[in-house]
Amino acid sequence: MARTALFQFLNDEPDKVLRKLEPLKNSSVYHSLGYAAFTGAFACLSFEQKEIEKALETVKECLNVINRRRHKDTLTNNVVTKMVIRPDYNTYTEEEVHAELCYAEILIMRAFLTFIQEGNLLSKITGGLRLRRAHQAYKECQEILDYRTFSNKELRDQFESGVDMGLGTFNLVVSSVPPRFLKFLQFIGFTGDREMALERLASGHDKFHTMRGALCTIALLVHTSVARFILGYPKVDDSLVNYCEKLLEPLLKQSPKGPLTLYFAGRLDHIRGNIPGAVDKLETVFISKFSIGKCEHVSFFEISWVYMALMKWRKVAHCLDILCRESRWSRTIFFYLRGCALAMLKDRTDGEQKELVHCMTEAPKYIQRYLGRTLPVEKYCGKRVDRFFAQGHWLPLPMFEMMYTANYFYLLKGKNDILEPILAEIDRGLEELQSDRHKDCKWYMDNYCLAVFLKGLTLCYMGYPLSAEEYFIEVVQNQNNIVDDVHIISFALMELGYICMETGNNEQAVEYLSAARATSVFITEFRIHQGLEDLRRKGFDYDPTCERDDID
Repeated sequence: MARTALFQFLNDEPDKVLRKLEPLKNSSVYHSLGYAAFTGAFACLSFEQKEIEKALETVKECLNVINRRRHKDTLTNNVVTKMVIRPDYNTYTEEEVHAELCYAEILIMRAFLTFIQEGNLLSKITGGLRLRRAHQAYKECQEILDYRTFSNKELRDQFESGVDMGLGTFNLVVSSVPPRFLKFLQFIGFTGDREMALERLASGHDKFHTMRGALCTIALLVHTSVARFILGYPKVDDSLVNYCEKLLEPLLKQSPKGPLTLYFAGRLDHIRGNIPGAVDKLETVFISKFSIGKCEHVSFFEISWVYMALMKWRKVAHCLDILCRESRWSRTIFFYLRGCALAMLKDRTDGEQKELVHCMTEAPKYIQRYLGRTLPVEKYCGKRVDRFFAQGHWLPLPMFEMMYTANYFYLLKGKNDILEPILAEIDRGLEELQSDRHKDCKWYMDNYCLAVFLKGLTLCYMGYPLSAEEYFIEVVQNQNNIVDDVHIISFALMELGYICMETGNNEQAVEYLSAARATSVFITEFRIHQGLEDLRRKGFDYDPTCERDDID
């Protein structure tokens, strides 16, 4: 029943699912968990505070239902006692065992909804403590898995896939954060092991016949096809594409026309470089106007990046205009990106020029704070908006800059048919920048170094690392002439470090990447950290005490 409900949800039948679950949500653990999970999914996709509050109420009701079904043993159920005496998990009924797993899962939902409900310090502390309780609950589920004898393999597989999903996801997320955030996570009791995380999720994927097997598959697809490209530099070859295809295969069989399946299929075509196939699948998601929250916005955002690669700036602006009007995820980013797309047009009409200024004016108004902090990417956009107005409504190659901050250039690596026109556009931008009109600008050298860096970056991903190295070194040599944009030095040093890693000069790579940390911004810190960790595993250590302590 639970697995059927999940695939009905993935096949865009949420109303049917909720109608089936609602009558028993106050009496059945899995009906209650399913109803809370799907309500929470709607809230996260819509980002409406009313939906989030409604989801939190549903989660609280679900927690009460689960607690009524959990094992009641006043002695061994005590947390302190469990540290000394392991409970006899064979005395737990099948329902009580699954109630423990559902308890861990509902705690995660509650913690995540708490994080996004309000952007204040109290939410950060409360959410962190709830997340820690969920982690401890999953560790107890691992104890149950290790020390309990299940009556049959099917029941064990169902339980094990849930533990794989929980502990795998926890470790994967924690292992991906840079050290300055890791301090907070370690303070509340988390550690991360990426290899173990991927093994657990792969184990859950192998149990696709279970309810949580599909969720493990989705987690692996998000990590492999999306997160790895944003946070680092995965090796894009046939093995990665084949692995993604293997992960996607069971989803294609179970929900071939579901929005998530179509999105991942489109994303995979995007990675391959099959642009027409990617656009076709992603547009299907948007045109169909699926019922699941605002999931079509995920696909439309992906389409906008496809059009960026093709430099179809008006199509990019059209996609982002829809997101500005309909999505609440980050209007600051949507308005700024739309402004960047319009700024790239050389033949702007008067109406498009007014719209460009409007977008740049609107972008800072929607900057959000979560957990007491401004979102780093939104803060970055806000600074670029300030520069836009300070320079008389002008920025150098702004969309290519944002493509780099999202690590999108890496996805284009080796696709020279796409990169060659981009290189030609950067050359035109450099030529314009060196005209008398811009040379008197206070930030001339900042702008010049950005354009030079982008040229080096494009050459690097076209397969000319030695030529690229010259441009990166030129940027570093001009560091004393840069007025404000010192993060460009970090960009150049990081790319030099990765070139050294590819050529086997690991000692020099450590020096470049360590130097890059000094002026890094949040959007590149993940990649610098990953490079240093890869080098550490090869035996080339670095000094982790030099990490920056500021969160913004």
